Amino acid sequence: SVSGVEDTDDGGRIIGTQTKEFAESDSMLVAPETDLCWICHGNLGPKRAEQHQHAPFENGYCTNCHDPHASDFRVLLVQDERDLCITCHPIGPELARLQVHPPVEQRYCTNCHDPHASEWRGILVDNQRDLCFTCHPSVAPLSLKAVQHNPFLYDNCTGCHEPHGSNFMPLLIKNEPPLCYDCHPQIRADFTQASSHPVNERFLDCSGCHNPHAADYAALIIAEDNELCYTCHAYPVRATYDSSAHWTNRLVCVRCHTPHGSAFAPILRRSNPDLCLQCHAWVESHDNQHPVRPVNFDVNAQTGLTCSSTCHDPHGTLYNYMIRNFYYPLDGQCLQCHNGVGVTF
Repeated sequence: SVSGVEDTDDGGRIIGTQTKEFAESDSMLVAPETDLCWICHGNLGPKRAEQHQHAPFENGYCTNCHDPHASDFRVLLVQDERDLCITCHPIGPELARLQVHPPVEQRYCTNCHDPHASEWRGILVDNQRDLCFTCHPSVAPLSLKAVQHNPFLYDNCTGCHEPHGSNFMPLLIKNEPPLCYDCHPQIRADFTQASSHPVNERFLDCSGCHNPHAADYAALIIAEDNELCYTCHAYPVRATYDSSAHWTNRLVCVRCHTPHGSAFAPILRRSNPDLCLQCHAWVESHDNQHPVRPVNFDVNAQTGLTCSSTCHDPHGTLYNYMIRNFYYPLDGQCLQCHNGVGVTF
């Protein structure tokens, strides 16, 4: 290299400068950089055996991140850690999303990641569940629930959540229900049927009925039996159903309705009256019977004649036999259709 060197007299006064040539030489390190740091920092040795390695650490390039002489930043970093990590890991697009994870927004990367090595993928400082629980303690008790969602149980929080930033709250990798359909594609078909819960219309989402982490009940539902349905259908259904003959016989809602979608409205498991006749087969066993098939016309309801078009309410009524408008055997119920018609059976 070439350098300007000052000439001085015997008294130390500068009398001129001259240019001198210096031959290139080694850095004079006492050992290769890849080994030198270990002389004093051997306590990091066990990190070399951990499964997931940060590339600079694995390759012994300590000075990529640390200044070997002095620094204005802690642990002799070459930059503020808020800026250092993003020189190799650009996360600008994630920071621009609608919701950013607070540690990422503040760029405190080492809150979640070990800068050297880790036993957990993503060089995390702990397994995903325990790491997330440190900031989300309200979720931790769910790990004791009887039924746990597979990603939650098997340490895969990032199976559903973006760790840095997302356009879908709460930091989801997709919005609902498409996120759920990735693992439950058979459910997507249910919601395309003629009658379904309005999940695809953004009126309701999957987590309205299912806890995405864990629950006390099968299928991760947030309440048991009819209590789940009553969260939306408390009035007027609950007011009459809980005192009806159907509930007396412990018929839960899903005995007749499918929770996702069906070819038969209102999300019935079978068509009416075939659904009713599963339990009330004797109705069609008599030689002389009232027609209950949609091929017959209900002149009162102006629709196909079924068990519930005019006569019975399957959710219960104030009257006996779950008749809609009058006590049996009063004639009022029948006269709704047969007032003056003169039809006999």
